Amino acid sequence: MNLFNTQRYSHDDRLTLDGATIRLRVDARASRVSLRIDQAKREVVATAPTARRLPEAVAFARERAVWIAGQLVRLPDATALHPGQVIEVLGAPCRLEAGTGRARLYAATNDQPMRIVAKADDRFAAAVARLLKAEAKRIQETIDGLEARIKDISVVVDSGALNITKTHTGNFTQGSTGNTYTVLSNLFSGAWEETMETTVGIMHA
Repeated sequence: MNLFNTQRYSHDDRLTLDGATIRLRVDARASRVSLRIDQAKREVVATAPTARRLPEAVAFARERAVWIAGQLVRLPDATALHPGQVIEVLGAPCRLEAGTGRARLYAATNDQPMRIVAKADDRFAAAVARLLKAEAKRIQETIDGLEARIKDISVVVDSGALNITKTHTGNFTQGSTGNTYTVLSNLFSGAWEETMETTVGIMHA
């Protein structure tokens, strides 16, 4: 007896099982058939290593129907994004507002909270979601860039190639102000120069 349904399935096919949506996925990196819950889309993803094993993934989903129902019940209620709603972005309140054109993010001001303004139509929620994803990607790229720069600094210091020189102008006397130091470093591919003013306190023996 054939244990699996002989129906042919393809990657990204969807089927319904006891009211639950099952999305089929082929992943050559997978070593076995597996199931997971996609909370964002509120659906089940059944993964198989090859397309030939997709019927096995479907059969496995049917065997785990009770488990699937229990997992979906535990999902938090989905709340559609809409104008007037206040959500949390980067730990701060952010108000969603109706506007025109592409979705835009505005930083908080003294009299206004952070705001996202998007065109008020049936694609409002999708536009806000895309903007939030793009902002999250931008922040992650910034963090990655900073981590790379920190790593470069460590390499320069460890190699003993870090050179720092300083010069100053003016006559330095105790308590004088406006004295200028220039600090020059050879970090990275070019030179970094920082000029600062200071108040001088000279210790006498």
